Amino acid sequence: MAAGSAPEAEYSIPLSNIQCAKPAADPSLPPGAALWVSLASRPLGLYFVAGGQEDADGWIDALSLVAHLASAARLATLRASLEAPA
Repeated sequence: MAAGSAPEAEYSIPLSNIQCAKPAADPSLPPGAALWVSLASRPLGLYFVAGGQEDADGWIDALSLVAHLASAARLATLRASLEAPA
C-alpha cells in the first residue's frame, strides 16, 4: 500500500502478531486512506496508507479477521483453507 510519491516498503508480519486494524486520521501521513495496525511485538503499531478508502477498508477487514482467528487459536485452520487445492 502506498500513495503518491511516498516511499514504499515491504513488511513481513507474522499473522499471530496482529492484534487489530483501524482507520487512521493523521495529517502527518502521506495522502491516501490511512490505517493503523496494532502489533503484539510493537506497542505503537504501524501505519499504512492505501490508495483509496475502499482499499483501506478491505485491508482493515482482512486484518481484523486474521486477528480474530489468531486470538481464537484458529490460524492453522486458516492456513489449511488457503493451501487447499482449488
